Amino acid sequence: MENSPLVHSEASLNVCKLCHGSKRVNSHGVDIDCPICPKEGEKSSMISGPVKLNLGCGPDKMPGWINVDFYAEADENVNLNSYPWPWETGSVDVVAMFHVLEHLEDRIQAIREVHRILKDKGEFWLKVPHFQDGTACAMDHRHYFSYWAISSLFTKGKESYLWGQPQLFENVYYKARIFNLPFIKWTPFDWLASRFPRVWEKINLIGIAEIEWKGRAIKNA
Repeated sequence: MENSPLVHSEASLNVCKLCHGSKRVNSHGVDIDCPICPKEGEKSSMISGPVKLNLGCGPDKMPGWINVDFYAEADENVNLNSYPWPWETGSVDVVAMFHVLEHLEDRIQAIREVHRILKDKGEFWLKVPHFQDGTACAMDHRHYFSYWAISSLFTKGKESYLWGQPQLFENVYYKARIFNLPFIKWTPFDWLASRFPRVWEKINLIGIAEIEWKGRAIKNA
C-alpha cells in the first residue's frame, strides 16, 4: 500500500489520491469513504492490477478503469486543465482519452502530463476528431488534429523541442476512420487512409472523421 500510485508518497498529507478526501482517514492515510481506494484490511484490485485511467470519461464509463471527469459523475473528479495532475510520476499503466484532448486549453501540456504519469512502455490510447470532419469545428473544440500532428508524438526528432526529449512514444498503431458511426466498424477506405495517411490527407478525396492512435511511453530517451 505504501508504494501505491493512488496515495500521496508523503503520509503527512493524509489525502486520498483518488477522491482527495481528508475528513475520515484510515491508518493508511486514505479516505475511508473513497469508493475505489482499499479500506482497512482490504486489498484493492486497482492497486494489485494495472492502473488504467479513462480521462474525461463523461457518461462513457469503462469497467475496470478509473473513470475521471471534472463535470460528470465519475470515480475521480479532476480538472484536467490544472497541472500537475494528481498522479505520481511513472505510476499509471494505461491512459485513455477519447474525444477529450480537443477540449483542453493546452494540448501540449496535457500530452506532457500523460507521458509523465505513465510507466515506461505504458500505453496512451487516444481518439480525436480529424480536422476534415465537421465536428472538429464544434464551438467547444480548441484544437485540430491530422496525421502530421499525431505523428509528432512518435516520430524521432520531430518537434522534439516541444517535448524535451527526441521521442515521447513508440507507435503501436494509427487508424483513420472515414465514417465514425457505430454500425460501420471498418471500410477499405479506412485501411487506405491509415496505411498512407500523408497521401490521403493531401489528396483529400474523402474526409476523415476520426483518428484513433495508440502509443507506448518512452522514458529517458
